[in-house]
Amino acid sequence: MDFSVIELDDETAAFADDVHRWLDEQVTDEMIDAEWTSGDGHDVAFHRALGAQGWAFPSLPVEEGGAGLDELQCRILAMELARRHVPSTIRDITTMVMPAVRQWMVGPQRDDILRRAAAGEVAFCLGYTEPDAGSDLAAVRTRAVRDGDEWVIDGQKMFTTGAHLCDYCFLLARTDPEAPKHKGLTMFLVPLDTPGIEIQPVHTLSDERTNVTYYSGVRIPDRYRVGEVGGGWNVLGYALEVEHGSGAGSGGHGTHLRDLAERTARWARGALRDGRPVLADERARERLARVAMHADMSLLLDRRALWLGATGRPDRGEGPMSKLFGTDTLQTDASDLLDLWAPESLLRAGSDGAIAGGEPEFG
Repeated sequence: MDFSVIELDDETAAFADDVHRWLDEQVTDEMIDAEWTSGDGHDVAFHRALGAQGWAFPSLPVEEGGAGLDELQCRILAMELARRHVPSTIRDITTMVMPAVRQWMVGPQRDDILRRAAAGEVAFCLGYTEPDAGSDLAAVRTRAVRDGDEWVIDGQKMFTTGAHLCDYCFLLARTDPEAPKHKGLTMFLVPLDTPGIEIQPVHTLSDERTNVTYYSGVRIPDRYRVGEVGGGWNVLGYALEVEHGSGAGSGGHGTHLRDLAERTARWARGALRDGRPVLADERARERLARVAMHADMSLLLDRRALWLGATGRPDRGEGPMSKLFGTDTLQTDASDLLDLWAPESLLRAGSDGAIAGGEPEFG
């Protein structure tokens, strides 16, 4: 691998400095504390400020509301956002939905919605999963019945993360119950301020918030349909392809894991267990070394995928490989570190005895 192609030239170094300065002003302790408390994965004011910079979706051309950044600049921004623990769940979901809206939605409202999304003024959540339709999304039962130029939606969606803060739900509904289950589906972009929608919170064990959303006689105009009637499976497949094949990850998993490893190492240098230094335990040293190694591997895989894109080489799975490795190791290693730091690692930020600012419990 030749990483020389991504060495920072003067222009890119200046951009990185601009990112650091801007985030120093915008990312406050209050914002991060609010995210740790709420688990929302989204800060509306910060998202709008990011959009005003063109940085909510920075690879988009300036005329479409982005900043026209190249891959390296986008990665610098993404990794710095990850390093500062900026809430990003809803921005990531919106990133998945926007290409499907651009590809499949018709009518003048499409460009307006995309422009406002790029500006950070609106955000999207996903209306896929239902109580009886998870891995088999073609089994959804939420109904959409046509009534003239409107659709009437009734049903329930699970895990609609961010629905209480978002403006639209990218919702899969059954429009023809007589058709084969993959053929009778249609996708909609449902405005969440429409009468008949109820949003109920679900707080997870990891203190993240998701939602159950209920739709009772919800009426939306046909212009909010995304794709052909009965073509929802194709639209869904396109959106999932965008999600799964989006190239390299943001570098966020490796960045987060490296941060956890460094915090653990600092703690371990002065920590005692049963009167003995933690680092006197060979097993503890091995665990720390493994996490640090995985963090570097995750970052290198991410950089390899970035290098392929920057040099125009084909991605033969390196991007998804990076994403899969980063996700898997973050989950397993964060759990291992939580165990290594126990019992203090179970204490939340602000609690007596909490270590490293409560980062282990939050991570």
